[in-house]
Amino acid sequence: MKKNLFPYEYNSNEKIFILKNFLFRNLAYKKFKFLENNDKLTPTEINSFNWEKRKKLVHYVFENIAFYKEWYNKHGFHPDQLKAQNDWDLVPIITKEDIRDNYNKILNPNFDQKRHIVSSTGGTSGTPLKVLHDKNNYNDVNGWRVMKWWNLSISPNIGFVFRLTRSSKISILLNKLIWFPTKRVFLDASSVTNEKIEKFISQIIENKTLVLQGYTGALNEVANYVLKNRIKVEGIQAVWCTSSPLTKKIRNNLKKAFDAEVYDQYGSGEVYWIATECDHHEGLHVHSDIRHVDILDDEDSNVKNGTLGDLAITDLDNYLFPIIKYKNGDLSLIKKENCSCGKPYPLLEKIYGRTTDLVKLPNGGFIAGDYFTTIFDDYPDQINAFQVHQKRDFSIDINIKFKTENNTEMIESIKAIINKKTLNKVPLRVNVVDAIENNHAGKNRFVISDI
Repeated sequence: MKKNLFPYEYNSNEKIFILKNFLFRNLAYKKFKFLENNDKLTPTEINSFNWEKRKKLVHYVFENIAFYKEWYNKHGFHPDQLKAQNDWDLVPIITKEDIRDNYNKILNPNFDQKRHIVSSTGGTSGTPLKVLHDKNNYNDVNGWRVMKWWNLSISPNIGFVFRLTRSSKISILLNKLIWFPTKRVFLDASSVTNEKIEKFISQIIENKTLVLQGYTGALNEVANYVLKNRIKVEGIQAVWCTSSPLTKKIRNNLKKAFDAEVYDQYGSGEVYWIATECDHHEGLHVHSDIRHVDILDDEDSNVKNGTLGDLAITDLDNYLFPIIKYKNGDLSLIKKENCSCGKPYPLLEKIYGRTTDLVKLPNGGFIAGDYFTTIFDDYPDQINAFQVHQKRDFSIDINIKFKTENNTEMIESIKAIINKKTLNKVPLRVNVVDAIENNHAGKNRFVISDI
């Protein structure tokens, strides 16, 4: 029987997009179909599939990854102990510090190191960390899946509000070719002014943008500008938020500004695509066919569903740089009930602890708080932790806990970067400290604004 490439009612742009990926990114296309089929499984089938992937991964790293063999031996664990799912509690957790201190030992020597994506993050705690992702995992197709969850085209025109990393004309042109016929516009969240917001809004209106995606706080500021200036933005079908908590107030603000559904997506620089809302908005579906989420108590054992605890994430696909039972500093719970949408994946409640404030500028512009994590991307081996604190007079204190000495050159580089972003209009102080103050939940807020 001849296989139909277009089993659904796709529009012409979608057909071009799918055909292009089928021909030139066939592995990406196959993964998309694989993820689509997983959506049709039962919770029992997904759970069984997830368990087999966990066991396979743990056995693999024990045999091939120096860090895990040493780590598991040190903690008296062997993969053969995984007989039943309750035995997963025997697998020792890892932390941000473990990854930072053993980077070279975690990196898989059997993989082609050229096909990787470097991801640096400050996480929720302001502790710099660098990990690698395998390009062959084609993580972007997870976005196609969730857009189908939202009853959207898988190739919509998108407006992005993120830190803009592409700068050369060649990289911009290549991006356009890769995503053709999709039209994509960008607002650099690392340097936002009213003029740039106005230009961005004009572009999304001109391009008939259907989806807005970006940092939650930065998207909210764009929404505030739209509402304040009474700009009518028509045609937006979805606002896709990530990186910071999506509060009820912000959700309502985004709905009002763009007259669109608002969706929350949870991921991190260490592990992409952990959980996402569907169109029923009853929680965040864990992508448990590609990730595993544990909710742990103070003894690092799994708690019952409905109980708040520490998140520990396992990336089931990233064999290039394996991350297994990684406590990332966030808190949440697995809901007792399943989503009424019928999808087979467990539901996370909202994420606690991912608080990122905006840094305001005297001229009315702002810098997305998430951007400040990227300033320290090049120094994961020199900085233990950092915190950005903006005072009411717009001045900025950057508190840094170093783990190395002779950091004068680094401090001057950081000052130069921030002064450029703030147009030298904001007093800046860099303070070397012995400790970073935690909030009431024992978590570090890496950006705090008193404004």
